[in-house]
Amino acid sequence: MAERALPSLAPVMLLLGCTPPIAGVGERGQHIFLRGESLSGGEVVAAVSANGVAVPASVLPCVGCHGRNGKGRPEGGVAPADITWSALTRPYAITTPSGRKRPAYTEELLRRAITEGVDPAGNVLLDAMPRYRMSSEDLADLVAFITQPPATPGVTSARVVVGLVGGGGDTEDVLRAYFAEVNAGGGIYRRHLELVVLHTAKGAVTESAQLEHGFRSQPPFALLVDTACAGSMDWPADLVVVRFADVHGASPGALNHPAAAAARALVQGLRRAGRDLTSESLAHALTSLGRRVNASGD
Repeated sequence: MAERALPSLAPVMLLLGCTPPIAGVGERGQHIFLRGESLSGGEVVAAVSANGVAVPASVLPCVGCHGRNGKGRPEGGVAPADITWSALTRPYAITTPSGRKRPAYTEELLRRAITEGVDPAGNVLLDAMPRYRMSSEDLADLVAFITQPPATPGVTSARVVVGLVGGGGDTEDVLRAYFAEVNAGGGIYRRHLELVVLHTAKGAVTESAQLEHGFRSQPPFALLVDTACAGSMDWPADLVVVRFADVHGASPGALNHPAAAAARALVQGLRRAGRDLTSESLAHALTSLGRRVNASGD
């Protein structure tokens, strides 16, 4: 049976991290970090080496080398620096992967590194580190994001919020029973799983209002999605989505229920991802377990 065409879910996409009409400093800086683009529409360009040809920064965004968590990953013989603020501001001299020694960064020194390619000791950064040019307002937003990154949506010290989109009948009961079992055993590194039902009707999602309200009131960290309800929906790439094909007639708590199988895979991924949860670490963990997810990872 063919699925009905899905309507635009633009309001939900905005709430999940796509371009909002009015964004705060953190959102504006994050957009530059992830996409190399300014929400204000201003020009952001990057040049590899001081005399390099400038290209749109969207070709060389910060996330490409440093990753979503800012810690970087070696690739092609280049070891990007850990640019988390705690690493940049350690109160003692640091020896970088390239062998350079430098003191701690300040916000002003970070601006200089981004635009001029010079570290706090005056060392010229490797050519692989682009020199960025943007407005002073956009630079301030980017620095603010690096120094004070926003908390991961749906994750606190006490809970991990998982959204349910679709399913019907006993699907919610199956998931709540399984989450209760996991929580009774200590949860995920002492965090309890909390299920938030964002859409319950069988069949394709026909309205965005229910989803929009759910995402606004309690943003999830990850989604369990019934393919019959929203299988063809394009979710934001940095939201981890685990899909399942719902069935009728499975009793609550049944081990063979598709939703329960998807939830078990999600829990395995959460445990493997470790205490410092990010969508990136969860996507990598699920992929390593052989589970296909809708996530961009790095």
